Amino acid sequence: MHFYHAPSNSEFFSRFMMGMERRMGKQVRQNVGLSVEVLHAILDDYEEEFSSIKCSVSRKRDIVIFASGFLILFTCALRGNELFFWERSEFCTRITQGLNPGNLSHFTIPLMGEFKNELGTRNHMMVVAQHTKSHLPVETWLNRLVQVLKSDGLSSTVGPTMCNKEGFVLCSTDFNSELRDMLYRCANQHPSLLDVNADLENDFKVYRSFRRGATTCARNNKVQEADIVLHNRWRASEAKSGSLPCMSMHNLYTEISQALPTRLRFSASL
Repeated sequence: MHFYHAPSNSEFFSRFMMGMERRMGKQVRQNVGLSVEVLHAILDDYEEEFSSIKCSVSRKRDIVIFASGFLILFTCALRGNELFFWERSEFCTRITQGLNPGNLSHFTIPLMGEFKNELGTRNHMMVVAQHTKSHLPVETWLNRLVQVLKSDGLSSTVGPTMCNKEGFVLCSTDFNSELRDMLYRCANQHPSLLDVNADLENDFKVYRSFRRGATTCARNNKVQEADIVLHNRWRASEAKSGSLPCMSMHNLYTEISQALPTRLRFSASL
């Protein structure tokens, strides 16, 4: 057996690369925000395809997963990786828990996983308004999602909501590929909604595009900055209020339900 040390593994090379970065800088490509109008166009295209008799059963399942995922990325202003912490058993159990005739009717989005800057597995919970300002079809797609999970026999098992038929988690690559295809379709059918100079391959990604677009939409609709910060920085807010220890989903919902008007302002404005 022969052992050798690669030159790129040396301290000299690491310092050389650090010096190069300091002198030349580093180009970072930011995700472009996805507007609510483009999201509506994507969801309308999904609805048309879903309702077609030519749409296969497997494609219908994919449509429900992607449409629901895009909606939650936008209404919860999640970073792309956080979507895959969405837990299915609690979601299916609580699908009707927050529905009521008043202005505070909502859906609960439970998150479970190992989040950045946290130790171990944590539970978090977000709430999404049933009715939004632009009439996003949140209820339609989330109800379809529950039916898909039930038909797959996954609704009562702990695991990711964004999963394949076997219950294994999907990844950002799957969603980025689908988003790219839908954006090209949107550009062909609704050319006025997207900048003609936009690079659809690289400008729009699930990691930040939905979050940026939702935040811009909320600001345009006069949502106060404090409410935006509370919604977008939910982990920091929960840590300050003493929720960082791994509370049960029941206790998290009890705590969040005491501040529903504040929690729902962001998603209701979209």
